[in-house]
Amino acid sequence: MAPRKFKRRGLNEDRMIFWFKPEALSLEKRLRSLANSLVACGHGVEVIRTRKPGIILYEDEYQVAAVPFRDTLL
Repeated sequence: MAPRKFKRRGLNEDRMIFWFKPEALSLEKRLRSLANSLVACGHGVEVIRTRKPGIILYEDEYQVAAVPFRDTLL
C-alpha cells in the first residue's frame, strides 16, 4: 500500500512497481539465487528491464518505486 501522500496525487497505487538500479549488483546476485529456487519449485520468474520505470515515487541507492507509464512493458 502506498503512503497517503501518493494517494493524494491521484496515482494508482495498485500499479506501483519496484525496480533495482544497475548499481545493485550484490542484491541482483542474491535475487537470482532466490529466483532459481522459485523456478525449481515450479513458479514463474521474469526479469524486466527498462530505462523509463514511470513516475518515481521513491528512490534510494539501490531501488526505485514507480507507477509505470502506460507504455512501460510489464
